[in-house]
Amino acid sequence: MKPAPTPNKRIGILGEHLCALFLRLKGYTVLARNWTCRYGELDIVAKRRSTLVFVEVKTRRSSHILRTDIISPAQKQRIIHTSQLFLSRYPQFRTFFIRFDVIVLTGLYPTHIRNIWQESMPS
Repeated sequence: MKPAPTPNKRIGILGEHLCALFLRLKGYTVLARNWTCRYGELDIVAKRRSTLVFVEVKTRRSSHILRTDIISPAQKQRIIHTSQLFLSRYPQFRTFFIRFDVIVLTGLYPTHIRNIWQESMPS
């Protein structure tokens, strides 16, 4: 039997549920949640028209958000490597425009930061 999730883990799970709903309400199709491979995990993979979006979800208590503090360089590299593996496993998305977003959830209010960084992905 799995141990019960910690309070922080429960808040993170709830935050990911709310962010997936938020994206659906904005017209995105959620393709995967918590997609895991040897490099790490993608919180949400979604698409809208011909754009594939890899979304990192951050749950915060403070509403003070600094764009530069949201994703560490190590996290960024892990997300990039994980997204590359996702694309290699699902080649039907290779022709899509790729975007990296972050949704910061403070309380129940999501802040969607689109295109948090530019990354050219291999074809």
